[in-house]
Amino acid sequence: MSLRGPRILVVVLVFAGCATTDIWAKPELTPATKADMSRHGQDAYDCLRESKQTLGPGDLPSSVADNAQRWYVLCMKARGYEVRERDATR
Repeated sequence: MSLRGPRILVVVLVFAGCATTDIWAKPELTPATKADMSRHGQDAYDCLRESKQTLGPGDLPSSVADNAQRWYVLCMKARGYEVRERDATR
């Protein structure tokens, strides 16, 4: 039995949870410069890699996705980011 299907599902679920109107921002870097945005991209990528979860025997894809989301949030907060609501005028 291949685990390829469940792994793809976990990735889709994780990214679906990220599709919100909230953004990650560092309070001391607002408004952000181009270098800040580059650093944010690298931090987000690193946190995504660090939060990668594998689907083991007996694991539900939804619980694995929830764990991955929690790890991502903890990683971003540890790097100094906080969740803010996106400005509706942009």
